[in-house]
Amino acid sequence: MLNRIKIFKNVYMVFSICFMFVGALMIMLPDDKADEVCIILGALLVLYGIVKLFGYFVKDIYQLAFQFDLALGIFFMIVGIALIKNSAFLTDRIAFVMGCTIVLDSVLKLQTAIDAKRFGIENWWTIVMSALFVFVSGIVLLFIPYDRTGMITNMIGLSLVFDGILNIVVVLNTIYKVKKGAHEA
Repeated sequence: MLNRIKIFKNVYMVFSICFMFVGALMIMLPDDKADEVCIILGALLVLYGIVKLFGYFVKDIYQLAFQFDLALGIFFMIVGIALIKNSAFLTDRIAFVMGCTIVLDSVLKLQTAIDAKRFGIENWWTIVMSALFVFVSGIVLLFIPYDRTGMITNMIGLSLVFDGILNIVVVLNTIYKVKKGAHEA
C-alpha cells in the first residue's frame, strides 16, 4: 500500500512536469501548429485520465489528492479523445475546451484545499492561491476573444504551466501515508 501511494505520487509529479513542458512548448510553437497541439494535448490528457482512474483507487490517509480522480479521469480521457479525433474541428474551439477543463480542475482543487484545511494541513492556503491563479487563467481562456491562433496557443500553454504547478502543490501538500504510526509526506 505504501509503495502504491509513493508510485502514484511520483507519477502525478511526472505528469505535472509533462503539462508544464507541453505548456512551454505551446508558448514557443508557431501559430500554424494548432492541429498538432490538439493531438499532443489530447494524447497527454488521455494518459493523464488513465492515471487518474488508477489513482482513485489508491488510498492515502486523507484521500484528498485522489478524491475526484474517478470523474476527472473519465472527463480527461473524453476530452483527450475528442482533441485527437477532431483536431481540425477543435482548433478554433480549443481555448473554450481547455478553459472548461482548467476551470473544472481548479474548482475541484479549491474544494481539496478547503478539505485540507479541515484536516489541519498547514499549507492548505498554497493550494487555494495556486487554484485561484489557475482558475483565472481558465476564465481568460473562456471569455476573452482572440483574433490570433498564436495568442490562444500561448494562453493555453501558460494555463498548462500554471496547472502543472498547481498539481505539484496539491501532491506535495495532500498525499500522506502512515509509516510507523506517524504521518509522512
